[in-house]
Amino acid sequence: MNSLFADTEEWGQVFVIDSDALIDIKLEISVAEQWDVGVDIVRAAENHELLIPIQVHNEVVNVRHPDFPAPLASKVWSIIQGRAHVRPSPWALRKVLATELSWIGTLGSEEEDIADPYVIALALDLKQVRQGETVAVVAHDNLVRSTCDSLGLRCLELTEFLSHIRNNPPNHRG
Repeated sequence: MNSLFADTEEWGQVFVIDSDALIDIKLEISVAEQWDVGVDIVRAAENHELLIPIQVHNEVVNVRHPDFPAPLASKVWSIIQGRAHVRPSPWALRKVLATELSWIGTLGSEEEDIADPYVIALALDLKQVRQGETVAVVAHDNLVRSTCDSLGLRCLELTEFLSHIRNNPPNHRG
């Protein structure tokens, strides 16, 4: 097994969520529900069931949304940032870029890169380790969805992810 993902052996479903989906949570659920959904998302991150690459954190926090999504992204990142498996491998990133050439000119630095190729590459790495059945990208961007489809990755709409997280709240194990 790839040592970067050694702690994934006991994982169940793993979601890699894109910034557009994280931002749009506030459009899909009421303000009254946001706290509970936020708690479930944080618990999912604590339980290794949800990942975001640093680029998602940066897009949400530094670029666009200082309200509900930004503190949620910051909390999730603070939980997962020390794990070896939150940065996709060069192999996976090259594979994503070879599938969707339009992203090649968008990469420069970790602080400024767009998140989409990193989300997909992280999911692709996890699929290699977890045999693909337990990994899903959460995004609504058509380019992300078509790239996931080309690479054989499962891609969920935000509503599907929210339904899953509401009906299967993560157990707090920590």
